[in-house]
Amino acid sequence: MKVALYARVSTKDKDQDPETQLFALRSFCERMGHDIVAVYSEKAHAQNLKQRTEWRELMARCMMTPRRRGFDAVLVYKIDRAWRDSFQMRQDLNAWEVVGVAFISSTQDIDTSTAMGKFFLHLLGLIAEMELETIRERVKTGIDKARADGKIIGRRPNNSRAMRLAVQAVRDGMSQASASVAYDVPKSTWSGKVKVCESGRGLSLLVLVLETRGRSVRPLHSGRSRYSGSRRSAWRE
Repeated sequence: MKVALYARVSTKDKDQDPETQLFALRSFCERMGHDIVAVYSEKAHAQNLKQRTEWRELMARCMMTPRRRGFDAVLVYKIDRAWRDSFQMRQDLNAWEVVGVAFISSTQDIDTSTAMGKFFLHLLGLIAEMELETIRERVKTGIDKARADGKIIGRRPNNSRAMRLAVQAVRDGMSQASASVAYDVPKSTWSGKVKVCESGRGLSLLVLVLETRGRSVRPLHSGRSRYSGSRRSAWRE
């Protein structure tokens, strides 16, 4: 049987090398008499398909005609090297079955060209997904505990009242640097707004920029503001 080898290690596995898996796969092919047509290996997280360029290239080749792709099966060291999501696994395997590509795991005695192999493959896929969900639950539990202990996870929330006061101070003539110190507004909040304050449209446009960046800022003027695409404009009645 002509096969394509695929090996993957996670980006977190700093001491692992895909060549370790490829060595075992080549030995397996020698014992079983398989011919190696192509080899794909990479360091990437299982869920990050954008980073898994080798896997995407392999998937695209699998969907070619038998003559163009040149192999009959994809060989991996373990099922979790290919999938961590049983739903995605079933989708991919169904597509492979239509075009005549089998899936083989060298260490788990899985071969989708047989009925028993298909059964064990779906069973192990569910186990791999359960393991991934367990990891997610542990991470979520750790984040919840950190928040309960008073730690801030992620970006610190903006003090909307301080921001409104700082905007008012800038409108009254205070510099942005002084307003940042006086009202404890991060410098990054003012980035890109110096020209806005000097443009003459002042507060109206400044508040509009803050709002379009997801800030919760109440306008300090009675005028109307309009935002369209990447252009920002504001005016007073």
